[in-house]
Amino acid sequence: MYKLEFLNSDRRKDKASQMSAWINWLQFGWSKNWRIQRKERRRRAKFEQAQAEFRGLSIQQAFEQIYAKREWGAAPDGSPFWSGNGSRADQSLTYEEYVVNLLERHPAFTSIVDV
Repeated sequence: MYKLEFLNSDRRKDKASQMSAWINWLQFGWSKNWRIQRKERRRRAKFEQAQAEFRGLSIQQAFEQIYAKREWGAAPDGSPFWSGNGSRADQSLTYEEYVVNLLERHPAFTSIVDV
């Protein structure tokens, strides 16, 4: 943060210094605030665009579209499903084994939500 310092030695220098400090502070504050607002507007616009794109689709259709467009990147091995490093076989094998084991122990489960 900027600290405003006021010189008390000479009244004319004091007023000029104060004015300069205020101008610098205002310019910095306005510029920083404007950049934050611009970033927030872009983030919000991207969110609203995604909402409009997927509104009306089922969850399955939405994920099929995400994977088809490779919204989360492309798999290094070329597999069709990829959502980051958690999709790598060496990373996901333990989790997959857990889910299979869970389903085998609870055959009444008909679906799973993975968040």
